[in-house]
Amino acid sequence: MAGAGLDVFQTEPLEKTNPLWNLDNVIITSHSAGFTKHFNKRVIEDILIPNLKNYQNGNQPAKI
Repeated sequence: MAGAGLDVFQTEPLEKTNPLWNLDNVIITSHSAGFTKHFNKRVIEDILIPNLKNYQNGNQPAKI
């Protein structure tokens, strides 16, 4: 069986009457799906610092 992990919705919070809440193959999180033990390294070392250096040197942001 397929499933889905859903973290962001057009209308938030997701209404209590939304049928997604009742599906066995759906996991709903509150904007926390992206937080892992690697989150800080990825955001700071891999994205922020290279883009800050590019900005300081007058270059375009790095592609992610």
